[in-house]
Amino acid sequence: MGDGAAAVVVTSDKVGESKMIKSQFATYSEGFEFAKIPGGGIANHFSDEDFNPKSICFQMNGRNLLKISSQTIPPFLKEFFAEIDYDLESLDAIVPHQASKTGLMVFEHLYDFKPGTIQRTLSKYGNCIAASIPLTICDSIENGSIKRGDSVLLCGTSAGFSLGAILIKY
Repeated sequence: MGDGAAAVVVTSDKVGESKMIKSQFATYSEGFEFAKIPGGGIANHFSDEDFNPKSICFQMNGRNLLKISSQTIPPFLKEFFAEIDYDLESLDAIVPHQASKTGLMVFEHLYDFKPGTIQRTLSKYGNCIAASIPLTICDSIENGSIKRGDSVLLCGTSAGFSLGAILIKY
């Protein structure tokens, strides 16, 4: 079991063809209980007499996270693509947050993607949380799955419950 940290450095394109097209972020507070660390902070400080050490452990309700994901991703992405000249099904590549095989399957079943559109590295790296996005885009560029000029959507979820997406032309 492990975690990861990674980043992708974005620099200017001397030719001028690569660019960021759009980014969007949204938080759905009804999902705040589904992934949390309840301890710490002012409300549940470590020095409190009744402090429970288990409260500093990450707590997640995976079933509810999958449910809220499947309910919020479609309207989030519909809004994301509403005012731009791209649509989800015509993208060259999608690099999703890869927290679980089930989560990837739920995302894939929501849409009719061309084969090979979803870039996957979960079986190679495991659940690296948000680090899966830069790890996967790097692998996809190195193995030729993502090429210059491709339209690529990077998208992910986070505790809270939040969704984020950025569309780039690589």
